[in-house]
Amino acid sequence: MRKLISTISITALVLSQVVMASAQTTAIVTNSGDHLDVDATSTQNTNVLVTNNNFADVTQTSKSVNDTGHNTANGNITVPLNPCNPCQQGGGGAGTTIQTGNATSLVNQGVTANSNNTGISLPSGTNGAANYTNVVNTGKYADIDTKATTNTNVLVTNNNTALVAQDSFSKNNSGYNTANKNIGGGVGIMTGNAGSVTNQNVNVNSNATLVVVQPGTPSAPCGACGGTGGAGNSTFVTNTGSHLDVDTKATTNMNVEVVNSNLLVASQKSGSFNNSGHNNVSSNVGGVAGVLTGDAMSLTNQDVAANRNQTAIVLGESAMPLGGAFLDLLNTGSHADLDVTAKTNTNLATINDNTLLLGQTQWNHSSSGYNYSSWNVGSSVTATGGAGSGTNQNTLSNSNNTIFGDLLGLLGGWSWMGWL
Repeated sequence: MRKLISTISITALVLSQVVMASAQTTAIVTNSGDHLDVDATSTQNTNVLVTNNNFADVTQTSKSVNDTGHNTANGNITVPLNPCNPCQQGGGGAGTTIQTGNATSLVNQGVTANSNNTGISLPSGTNGAANYTNVVNTGKYADIDTKATTNTNVLVTNNNTALVAQDSFSKNNSGYNTANKNIGGGVGIMTGNAGSVTNQNVNVNSNATLVVVQPGTPSAPCGACGGTGGAGNSTFVTNTGSHLDVDTKATTNMNVEVVNSNLLVASQKSGSFNNSGHNNVSSNVGGVAGVLTGDAMSLTNQDVAANRNQTAIVLGESAMPLGGAFLDLLNTGSHADLDVTAKTNTNLATINDNTLLLGQTQWNHSSSGYNYSSWNVGSSVTATGGAGSGTNQNTLSNSNNTIFGDLLGLLGGWSWMGWL
């Protein structure tokens, strides 16, 4: 008998490429008087939130009973074909025979659930916030304040919960046959094989997350201000009076957090009873009394692969910083006050929380014995097949792989992309 249990699959796939236009500010001032006040600000905020919540509650139960045994051939008389020659039996000398076929079970129980693949690439083709300010020919006491700020927040949360119960019981019998008190000819019992193959597989709770903050095309007119996915600030001041005050700032804030939480509560129970024995050939007269049994075998495989996390976070390239501030100053008066600042704040966090509660139980009984051949007149033969059990219990769970780095280093150092 072939018993198949279907596979249950829950998969979440998120592949996100954020296409956005940068925030850009351009201020051009030419030939102004005294006390010029310029305030140019560019701010770009990008928030990416990905949340995957998976819950799987699976119960698989299998019961199979296969029986070709429990046969009886008692009290039979084989009449001689020629009464003058008792050695020549009737029916062509066939005698009394019980021959059974195989009694087997194949059970496959498989669960594939709670898989999340997330890919995020930002920005795409553009840079962060950009500020371009050009001031030419101003009077005294010019106050120029320029700011470019890029805020990027990425949060990926994967929550997987799987409750799995797999129960399988198989009973296969080709034995318990009786051939007693027969007269004449050969008396024999020949049984088929009795066997079980049970496969229980659980593959749940896997997360693969790739976050790439890649270099883009420079947003500001000056390549010196970055062009790397961060904030860029370019300020040009030419021919000003005295007491010039310039404050130029570029700030890039990057927060990337990946949280993986996996819980698996699994129970795998398998039981099998396989018998080709318990046969009785007794009190027979004449010919050969024989018992020939088939094999009684069990093979059980219980495999669990669960709670696996792969996380890769790539920020720019090693040769290109995230953001920058650039000031070009030409021909100023006295008492100039210049403040040029570029800041990059990067916070990366990966949190992996894996819990596995697993119980694996197997019970196998295989027999080709308990055969009786007694009180027979003539030859007697008993030959049994093999009786054995094979058990494999495997668990591959609670593994975390995390890498931070630049794009070239990631691709060159780890074949991570095969997960996506």
